[in-house]
Amino acid sequence: MPGDPENNDIYDQLSAFKLYSLMSINKKINSLMELDTLLDLIMDSTKFLLNTEGSSLMLVNEEKNVLTFNVTKGDKSSILKKIEIPMGKGIAGLVAQTGEAMMINNAQDDPRVFKEADIKTQTTTKNIICVPMKTEGKIIGVLEAINSIDRDSFNDDDMLLLMAMTEQAAISLTNRKLYDKIKMRADELSALYEISQLAISNEDTSNILNHDLKIVARVMNCKKCSIMLYNKDEHKLKIHAAIGIDKNILKKVEVKFNDEISSKVFQSKKSIFTENIEKDPRFGKNKSQRYKTKSFISVLMQTNEKSIGVLNITEKEEGKHFNIYDVRLLQTIANQISEVYENIRLYEEEKIKINIEKELEVTRKLQETILPKHFHEIPGLSIFAMSLPAKEVGGDFYDIFYQGKENFSAIIADVSGKSIPAALFMASARAIIKAQTVSDNKHNPSKIFKKANNFIIEDNDTAMFVTAFLFSCDMKNRKIKYTNGGHNDPLMFRSGSDKIEYLHAKGRPLGIIKNQEFQTKEISFNNGDMMILYTDGIIEANNMNNDEFGIERFEKTVANFRHMPPAELAGKITDEIEKFISGAPQFDDMTLFIFKFE
Repeated sequence: MPGDPENNDIYDQLSAFKLYSLMSINKKINSLMELDTLLDLIMDSTKFLLNTEGSSLMLVNEEKNVLTFNVTKGDKSSILKKIEIPMGKGIAGLVAQTGEAMMINNAQDDPRVFKEADIKTQTTTKNIICVPMKTEGKIIGVLEAINSIDRDSFNDDDMLLLMAMTEQAAISLTNRKLYDKIKMRADELSALYEISQLAISNEDTSNILNHDLKIVARVMNCKKCSIMLYNKDEHKLKIHAAIGIDKNILKKVEVKFNDEISSKVFQSKKSIFTENIEKDPRFGKNKSQRYKTKSFISVLMQTNEKSIGVLNITEKEEGKHFNIYDVRLLQTIANQISEVYENIRLYEEEKIKINIEKELEVTRKLQETILPKHFHEIPGLSIFAMSLPAKEVGGDFYDIFYQGKENFSAIIADVSGKSIPAALFMASARAIIKAQTVSDNKHNPSKIFKKANNFIIEDNDTAMFVTAFLFSCDMKNRKIKYTNGGHNDPLMFRSGSDKIEYLHAKGRPLGIIKNQEFQTKEISFNNGDMMILYTDGIIEANNMNNDEFGIERFEKTVANFRHMPPAELAGKITDEIEKFISGAPQFDDMTLFIFKFE
């Protein structure tokens, strides 16, 4: 440029008018105008300064090692834009390869001239000047002036003028690209910051993803974009947010894992980018008809190497095409969206977990109030009960119902299932059985179970059931009447004997078959006799080898320590179970209900 000692010879040789015209143009092209506008101005200025029919500016595509007609001025420009010139081929290719300017005044007779452009545009190139565009020693493109007007050939003055013009054009393009690069980086950082801030908003996940896409559309300058997330249960990708896509279509879109573009990106973990959907065999015929422009990018969304979905964009504004730099930018944005989404998802899971824990704590406390901790004193009887839930709350329960000073009924039960559902079903079943027991003046266990069973079935939409053992005790007459609804048979140890009796009665679990019958049996008891009611969590406790504690070990433990009071016996039983399982996790509730007659 003027003032640079190395280039003063060029400017010294220009006429005053041409130098003035060039300097006026330089002021314009160095004003950091938009790139397309700048390129248009360079073309118009080239035609004006050299008085030619046409001009073209071809930029180097380093990835393809070709020159592309990014901007052309003159007729048939749309055709020329589709042509790619290999480096070293044609005048432009040779200039780009060698870095030496060329002037050809007999173009039709020169075999080096690239005739494809003339053939496709149906024009004739008579003469041509082609000058390399350099910046910092690197060739970024070439500038051509084609077909002089009002003269038969170009001359050295034309060459000097185009060289000066090209020098300024290269500086302007470099500055513009540097500005665009800085601006793009600023937009990228701004987008990443905006996306990260959404993580601390009070919006739900759906709204956050829609906000994310608004940022994507703005930064990527596109009209259509969508986020598809992986649904593990259905093994499909489903749209969770979109811009520029009809809502009725959105409801129907889901991608199975076949040949769809999004599924390929998700499975291969590699982005897919195309400049022209119609010419890309990876895209079906129907795909190309959905979009107004043919450029398309799909990138993977992942966190910690775990794929969670894909981000797609298409229809760049003003009919332009995406490039490889857009792919890299979109991947960076997709990574940020993925990280924010995953953090929000984990936060939501943690909130749910905390809420569940609170609910469990409330349920546990309610359950503790349901299960009696102390029993009324009954002459000639010692009672102890304990229940160890496998989870925060359990499905086992026991209770005692007093019927005067010397009579009572007692129950032990085990609800199918675990945690809160079992606890809720347990509370309902217990209330029903208690109501029937208290209202039955004859204390007939089988009739109590029959009525309770029907009520449980009416209120049962969960297909859960409960096994239970109920007995009624007449302390004065030393009699026990009992029934069994599919529960473990209690153990009866007789005083002065090592023989164990199992209290069995026919009956299925409550909550399965309506109007079913239950069997009532009656036994007598003496001083020193002991009844042990238990749930299957006692005998089915497993060790690390998946061996069960079993009924035989249970019987042996009870036999060895049956002389102890009920509370101490229960302690010995649980101690033996702990020794047996040796730290293995508890999978089922364990409940004991012990009665010793004295």
